[in-house]
Amino acid sequence: MAFWKSERVEEFYLPISGAVLEAFCIWAGRNSSLRKYIAGLKAWHIYHNEQFPTTNELRINLLLKASSRQDALETTIIKKRPMMFWHMTYLWKTLRSGDDFDKAILDLFIVAF
Repeated sequence: MAFWKSERVEEFYLPISGAVLEAFCIWAGRNSSLRKYIAGLKAWHIYHNEQFPTTNELRINLLLKASSRQDALETTIIKKRPMMFWHMTYLWKTLRSGDDFDKAILDLFIVAF
C-alpha cells in the first residue's frame, strides 16, 4: 500500500502486471524484504488461480542481486545496550526522594523493567 501511495496510484489492482512488479522491486529496494513481498504476491496469484508475470523474470532477478549487494554495502544499525541493573539502581537513588512526579516515573521504570 505504501508503494501505491508513493506512486500516487489511487486504486490497487491484482493480478499484478510485469511493469508494476518491476516498479515495485525498484521502489522496495531491500533484498530480504523484497523476496518476502514477491513470495506473498506469488502466493496470492497461486491461490486465486492467476498467472504471475514471468516475462521480466531476468530483470527481477537482476534487481534482487543488485539489492543484495547494496544491503551488504550498507552499515548495520548499532543496537542499543539493554537496561542494566546499575541503571535501575541509579534511577532509584535519584528519584526516590523526589516529588510525586519523580516517584511516578520511578514506579513506571520499576514496572516496565
